[in-house]
Amino acid sequence: MSVHDPQMRHGHKSKSRRFDGHKAAVVDADTQLITAVDVLPGNGPDNLGALELVEQSEASAGVPVVEAMGDTAYGDGSTRQAIVAAGRKLVARVQGQATGAIVPAGKRTD
Repeated sequence: MSVHDPQMRHGHKSKSRRFDGHKAAVVDADTQLITAVDVLPGNGPDNLGALELVEQSEASAGVPVVEAMGDTAYGDGSTRQAIVAAGRKLVARVQGQATGAIVPAGKRTD
């Protein structure tokens, strides 16, 4: 912990899984090749800079990202809207959805 870095905080991924410091966002393709990395504030959301990570991954690999997948942190409306507006596909669970269904961005769940 640092008293000089306001982004370094106590955080939690769940009620039982806690951490101190910053978060890391790592893009790991099916080939197990890391194509993009970012350090996120410990006091911020996990989905911060999702589109930028996709763009960084495309630039590093030299190929377009056909489909981005994420956990429920990426399933919120604003992240979905940003990814779809950039002409990309996002597959992530909708936050708070109890059924566990994975809904592609742009699809309705009702």
